[in-house]
Amino acid sequence: TPEFSGVQGHLMYSNGRAGDTNKWSYNSHYYGLGLTYNKGPLSVDAIYEVLDYDGEANKGKATQLINLGASYDFGAFKLYGAYEYAMHAPLQDGVGSEDYGLSNYDLGKRNNYHAFAVSASTEALGGEIMLQSQFAFGKNKGELDVGQEKKFNTWSVGAAYFYHFSKRTLMYTQAGIGSAGKALKAADQLRGWNATIGMTHEF
Repeated sequence: TPEFSGVQGHLMYSNGRAGDTNKWSYNSHYYGLGLTYNKGPLSVDAIYEVLDYDGEANKGKATQLINLGASYDFGAFKLYGAYEYAMHAPLQDGVGSEDYGLSNYDLGKRNNYHAFAVSASTEALGGEIMLQSQFAFGKNKGELDVGQEKKFNTWSVGAAYFYHFSKRTLMYTQAGIGSAGKALKAADQLRGWNATIGMTHEF
């Protein structure tokens, strides 16, 4: 929509998330309604999304997502925050539970969760330093085996540094670590760390 005093609306639609060659009622659709505000040092956004599964054999309930985000530039540093609430969401779209060592855990569209993220960036040491943290927790609403854990959580922290040798040459490095708990504790692929160092040059 047109922008009014920093406020702008957004409407989104996809006739098929994997393709739209089938009839409308046999495609998996996406709908989104968003609102953004950008004025001065403050930026805020909110979005409501719906993903249906009409094109899948096991249709189930549609996934609903509510996302809120904001950032504020304090001058010396910039602070970012985000929150997501999901209903009937898959934990890993398109990946079978056997790939995560969770053969009896319902990874389908029956997971409700809350996710939070906080990050910051600042100019320091001649470049830009960024810090990030994330935490999520939720519960599976499906029919699980007796005694099987329904609750799950994940967390991660990371840091990065960017240094411009010139307008065209950039050096970067980053490191992060994350893990999963409770029902996802057995998922070794959801636990680990990584580090990167590199350089780019624009010709």
